[in-house]
Amino acid sequence: MKKKYSLKKNEEIQKILARGRFFRNREFIMYVVENGTDKNYVAFLVGKKIGNAPVRNKIKRKMRNAFDVYWNDLNKGKNIVIIARPMVLDEKQEILTNSLDFLLKRHKMLIDSKKGQ
Repeated sequence: MKKKYSLKKNEEIQKILARGRFFRNREFIMYVVENGTDKNYVAFLVGKKIGNAPVRNKIKRKMRNAFDVYWNDLNKGKNIVIIARPMVLDEKQEILTNSLDFLLKRHKMLIDSKKGQ
């Protein structure tokens, strides 16, 4: 995933949080809303309660790494906000990837070729 597909502005993220559909599991909360384009945009959020800046940045890197596995298999035209929950600190990368897979399937974000697996 390239940086140009990141959501950075607070106003955009707040709109998604207010209007988006969300599902959650033990590790993440994922909000999704249509954006009317043929591209996906993503924001990764980690709250200050989870840790100091280096810890939060490490978690965001792990989240991006887990999300990159599915980037090319996503349906297009969505704005996505993924919020880390405190359980992320203790989990391995494989568990985070499986957790994101579960949420993407709940949102029906994966294209048909990936859904059957």
